[in-house]
Amino acid sequence: MKNISLNCYFDSDLNDNFFKSDRIWMSSNSKSIYKDDKNKGFSYFGSVLKSENYNVHTQDFWKKNDHIDLQINFAYHQEIKCKKSYLLLPESKEIFNKNDLNKLKKKYTKIFCQYDEYIDNNKIFKLNYPFIIKKNFTENFTERSLLSCMISSNKSTKKKNKYDLYKKRFDLIKFAEKKYLDQFELYGIDWDLPFKKSGLFGRILNFKDKLFKKKNILNCYKGVIKNKSDILRKTKFVFCIENSNSEGYISDPIFDAFNNGCVPIYLGAKNVLDYIPKETFIDMRKFSDLDDLFKQINKMNSEIYTKFQNNIIEFLNSDKIIEFNEIGFTSRLLKHLIEDLS
Repeated sequence: MKNISLNCYFDSDLNDNFFKSDRIWMSSNSKSIYKDDKNKGFSYFGSVLKSENYNVHTQDFWKKNDHIDLQINFAYHQEIKCKKSYLLLPESKEIFNKNDLNKLKKKYTKIFCQYDEYIDNNKIFKLNYPFIIKKNFTENFTERSLLSCMISSNKSTKKKNKYDLYKKRFDLIKFAEKKYLDQFELYGIDWDLPFKKSGLFGRILNFKDKLFKKKNILNCYKGVIKNKSDILRKTKFVFCIENSNSEGYISDPIFDAFNNGCVPIYLGAKNVLDYIPKETFIDMRKFSDLDDLFKQINKMNSEIYTKFQNNIIEFLNSDKIIEFNEIGFTSRLLKHLIEDLS
């Protein structure tokens, strides 16, 4: 049996919570968010590894003198204490500046990430996040009373960069608040606070806003929700704006939309069409401005909407989805584990 230490960055993931159904997805100001899929992606990953005779636990499980065959650092670079090491990296250096792959690739046995520009299939390998993807809806066009929504968090990058899409979220909210308030609802963490700002000066302003408990009153903001499905299954369109437009970076919002039959309005990975069929979503890049976009989705009829839903179902049932689900994630990592620990 091989011993694997999965080194988490957040304390909430310790005690093997990383693999449990009640794992905290994110938190802010004492508010905790859990994934709709009950963390089944990493639960599946942990159970398969144990069935394959790998003894995997979070770092707090191991004693000082225990022999560790492989250290897996998750999400962020941490001190490496093992001869063999992996880095699983869902976030780039634009989000967390210590995650500079050009520097880190010398430190690790292998690195796994979504960012296509770094993939060399020698040291750095493509690996998407393990989403639980399955059809979870029956609601059609007429049964969805709300035109559009967005479910995201009020965040910003520490440093300004060319990939940053957080401002696009802010632009959408300000526009919809002013012109389409009855057709757009906003959910997520910290939208009752001023829009987060990037850069050093922006971080200072963010701290000042927090210190003086400054608030941002948005009529479209409806608060934090327990289950995304509760909103997505009553909504026709959901804005899925990634935090970055880096090639290959595709995160959970678009799959949450697919699962619930809500048509995504997507802005993110420049090469999204390499991974996801164009017939399954609305590409924000094709519209001259937000007003044009809202006018177009207001015109969409039931027949066209049903075609989108049928295309989504076809994609979810295809082999292409393995690229993004728990089976693809686990099988890819398991292949490398066999190579490196046998």
